[in-house]
Amino acid sequence: MNYPELFITVMTLLFLPNLVYTTENNQDTIYLKDNIKICGKIVDFTEGKEYEIHLEDGSRYIFDMNQIDSVNIFKFREITTKPIQFHEVPTKPIQYELGFTFGTPALANIVLAKHYGVHGIRASGNFLTRTPGLQLEYIYKFAVLTNTYHAINAGFGTYNWKSECKYPDGSFYTSNEYRTYLGIAYNFNYYGFYVQIGLNYNFDNIQPMAQIGYVYQFRD
Repeated sequence: MNYPELFITVMTLLFLPNLVYTTENNQDTIYLKDNIKICGKIVDFTEGKEYEIHLEDGSRYIFDMNQIDSVNIFKFREITTKPIQFHEVPTKPIQYELGFTFGTPALANIVLAKHYGVHGIRASGNFLTRTPGLQLEYIYKFAVLTNTYHAINAGFGTYNWKSECKYPDGSFYTSNEYRTYLGIAYNFNYYGFYVQIGLNYNFDNIQPMAQIGYVYQFRD
């Protein structure tokens, strides 16, 4: 054997295992329960049910999960050692809410709610501030997620708006203006971050209503 042939033989022995390893690991692999390994390209699968794999020679196989021990899926040069599992996190129902917001009706509001499935009742307000008020609402949640919900609210409220007025003689007095209204609003609670926005009718005109703050969700 001359030197060129010897060099080619040595280089082949050095790099052939790496070439085989790279080729095999660039393919998807299905390991069957009878210790058979199938290498190719997984073209379709139903998670937890069956996998369809195409081999380099053009043959096609479909295996169900009763035959499969594990699956390696080559993707972006990464190997996953087990089939991807998707677990649905059950949504826990909301029992109560408690928090603090700024806005209608008392500017600074304590919020308390009781939920019954997709329905609920909520009271918000404060009688210890300069502008006392109370708002009572019926809640209908049209979307409930793991830590978030979206709802439509309808109810009524009342507040006392105090303002300083001036007599013609120059002296001052405090005016107490009591207002009662009907309102409808949309609200969401995202991990405790609470926003409500809507409109109310105080039997005189239509005005905006809103709350924003932190309201903790008590869930089962």
